[in-house]
Amino acid sequence: MIRYALACDGGHTFESWFPSSEAFDAQVAQGFVACPACHSARVTKQIMAPSVARTDRAHASLADDAAREETSQAGGGSGPGRSRAHARAARVRYVDGAR
Repeated sequence: MIRYALACDGGHTFESWFPSSEAFDAQVAQGFVACPACHSARVTKQIMAPSVARTDRAHASLADDAAREETSQAGGGSGPGRSRAHARAARVRYVDGAR
């Protein structure tokens, strides 16, 4: 599914979802896409930033989870176990970020 930012010839803006770019083109050509405010079928796509999933947040979250796990196994939130866990988490972030 693709979400498009659209505008009519009356200056109204709105968004709509389409199964594909080809489906959007076909529906516009047939007059099926209309402005919800003024019902104009003269609709064009607007510039829109793509929605891209970020994977670096997931890696950092996994590294933080690993650090917490090692910290809890080391017997608390301070002391040598904590610094080892944080050092490992930093290495995991660095290695994952270098991919």
